Amino acid sequence: MKKISSLLVFLLSFSLASCGVESEPEFEVQLKEDNTYEIVSLKGDNLYKELVVPSEINGRKVTSIGQIAFTYQTKLEKVTLPTYLEEIGDSAFMHCINLTNITMPSTLKKIGNSVFESCTSLSSVTLNEGLTYIGSQVFSNCTSIREFNFPDS
Repeated sequence: MKKISSLLVFLLSFSLASCGVESEPEFEVQLKEDNTYEIVSLKGDNLYKELVVPSEINGRKVTSIGQIAFTYQTKLEKVTLPTYLEEIGDSAFMHCINLTNITMPSTLKKIGNSVFESCTSLSSVTLNEGLTYIGSQVFSNCTSIREFNFPDS
C-alpha cells in the first residue's frame, strides 16, 4: 500500500507540473550577522510567472536580496518584495525579460548596480521615499519604461 501511495503522489506531482500548475517557491537563504536572512537564490530554474518574496522565513525577517538571486528568471512577470527589505544586491533581477511589475517596499534603502538591467518588459518604475543609494546601470536596456516616479526626497 505504501508503494502505491508513493507512486500516486509522484504521478499527481508530475501531472500538476506538466499542466503548468505552479508550486510554492522555495528560496536559498543565508543568515546575516544581524540574524535576518538574505535571499541568495530561487530553487528551481525559471518556474514562476509571479513571485511573492516572503517577509519572514522560519521567524526571521528577510532584509536583503543577494547578487544575481533571480537573474535570468525569464518567465517572471510580477514580483512583490518583502515588507522588511532594505537592500537589493547587484544584478538581482538582470535579464528577467518578462518582468513588467515589481512592488518595492517603503523600507528599501539600497538598490545595487544593474539590478533590473535588460528587464525589457518593465514599463513603470516607482522609487520609494527613504531610498539612499541607487547603483549604476540599474535600469540599463529597460527599453519599455514609459513612466518613472521619483520620491520627493
